[in-house]
Amino acid sequence: GTAAAGSDATVTLTGDGAASKAWSATKKKSWTTLTTASGTGSGTVAWTRNTAGLTPGIYVDTITVTASGATGSPGRVIDTLTITAIPVPLALAVSPGSRSVSAQQGTAAAGSNATITLTGDGASAKTWTAAKKKSWTTLTTASGTGSGSVAWTRNTAGLTPGIYVDTITVTASGATNSPARVIDTLTITAPPVPLAMAVSPRSRRVSAQQGTAAAGRT
Repeated sequence: GTAAAGSDATVTLTGDGAASKAWSATKKKSWTTLTTASGTGSGTVAWTRNTAGLTPGIYVDTITVTASGATGSPGRVIDTLTITAIPVPLALAVSPGSRSVSAQQGTAAAGSNATITLTGDGASAKTWTAAKKKSWTTLTTASGTGSGSVAWTRNTAGLTPGIYVDTITVTASGATNSPARVIDTLTITAPPVPLAMAVSPRSRRVSAQQGTAAAGRT
C-alpha cells in the first residue's frame, strides 16, 4: 500500500564508436515501468516500481539492456521488489471486565483470574504488569510476557458485612487499550441467625374454689 523507490543502473559502452552506439532496455513485469529505456553511448537505464495491488511477497523482474553488436550484449539487471505486510498494532485486552464473589463474614472467599490477550506485532514478547488498590486483594500472578492470566485472592479477615470493590489494572506499555481494568467486587454477608424458639413463662399457677371454674391462661 506504500510507494517503492525507483532504481537505475549504469550502462557503459567502450571501444570504437561507443559514443554513438545506441542501446535500448526492456522489462518483463507489469509492476515495472522504464523511465529511461534507451540512450546513445554510456548512460543510465532507470525504472520505477508500482506496488498497487501487490500482496506481501517477493517480486522479481529482469531489466535487459541491448546494444547490437557489442560484446556483453544483452546485459541484464535482476530487480527484486519485496512487499512486506502492513504492521499490526500491538493491542491489549483483558476479559472479563468484572469479577464478583460472595463470602459469609469470617469465612474464606474464592480467588479469581482474568485472561490477558496481546495481539499484533511483537505480542508474544511484550511484557505486562498488574496492580491493585485495596489491602484485601493479593495479586498471585502480577506480570507476564505475551498473552496469559492475571490472578488474585481476597482476604476476608476483619471485613464486616458489606460490598467491597477493587480495581485490577493491567498495563502493557505502547499497546492500544493499555491500561485495561477489571472491576472486582467482594460481597461479605452476615452470618445466618440460628432459628430458635422460646416459651414464656415456663410455668403458670391458678387457684379455684371447689366447684367453681378455673381461669384460662395464655
